[in-house]
Amino acid sequence: MLPNIGQVIQIQLESADESQQKKPLKSRIAEVDERFFWIEAPIDAKGRFWTLDNGEPLSVSFMDNGATVSFPTKVAGQHKEKNIRFYFIEKPDPAQITRTQRRSYLRVETELDVAVRLAGNRRLLTVTRDISKRRRNVVRHERVRFASSG
Repeated sequence: MLPNIGQVIQIQLESADESQQKKPLKSRIAEVDERFFWIEAPIDAKGRFWTLDNGEPLSVSFMDNGATVSFPTKVAGQHKEKNIRFYFIEKPDPAQITRTQRRSYLRVETELDVAVRLAGNRRLLTVTRDISKRRRNVVRHERVRFASSG
């Protein structure tokens, strides 16, 4: 449940002032060792590189099988190689990792009138209870009214 090499991550600066905290930064996992994730220099939405300070607290999040995984961490150091700046951030304690499942559909509670034609030329008039991809509970039995055709 940790990010892999090459995976894009979102970074929130925890120590920044309020205006900067709301700006998400993107980075990529460049290397992983026993204690640290090595990440590329983060960029903002406009493509500008950001500098991180040693000890700076961060909140990292990434997608994993349709869920958002997040954890707190801090910058443990930096390294420059061939004019490319890398930061290493601490791996989190497993108890600090939060996984939030995201829905693949939106549920809206509403009632719709339904008319069903039955054998013998009879009609069933009712109201829906739950229409969704996973549930098939369409008919609410409390307000059933039979009507004759004609």
